[in-house]
Amino acid sequence: MPAVRSTSVRATRALKGEKSQKVELQRFAFGSSTTSTGDEISERSELDSQTDFSVLAASTTDFPRGEFRSSYRRKDGKKVTPHQWAVYDFIMNIPCGKVSTYKQICDALGEGSPRSVGSALRNNPFAPYVPCHRVVASDFYLGGFVGEWGTEKTSGSQCSKKLDMLTKEGVPFTSDHKLKNPERSLWRIPAS
Repeated sequence: MPAVRSTSVRATRALKGEKSQKVELQRFAFGSSTTSTGDEISERSELDSQTDFSVLAASTTDFPRGEFRSSYRRKDGKKVTPHQWAVYDFIMNIPCGKVSTYKQICDALGEGSPRSVGSALRNNPFAPYVPCHRVVASDFYLGGFVGEWGTEKTSGSQCSKKLDMLTKEGVPFTSDHKLKNPERSLWRIPAS
């Protein structure tokens, strides 16, 4: 997997129909060929239909920090809730090659429910930079991805992308999409 670089960027952002505002963003760049300035903010925030990490080599995404989060809006115009920000911040700590469960995240945050964590991840505007693909169901089955969920969806195109991404990170699954070695692949959340 390509190296990830992270820098802070200050820029001016104008939402449709609103006046310009100063924003502070965390910029994630994959590979070594990307140079970031406030004028070069990329709108790429999804893996799209690609499952090959090489597609990330020249891509960037911006992740708002601090007070600027209260005015951030997703592409659909909706605000990101404080609970969603908490989930995104938390899962950014899950290392490559490890997974966590919706319930573990809920318990670690001390708020919400496994479903609310799943809902936050389903609406993640920063994927794959905020690695929602590293979260699986409590029974260690693959779980949902981009709104696909359930046994009838384990062969769906989105769940296949999630499986491909985790497999490329070295997380092994059985043929029925269950985590092969939970004791090795499950991220142990550090005690606070």
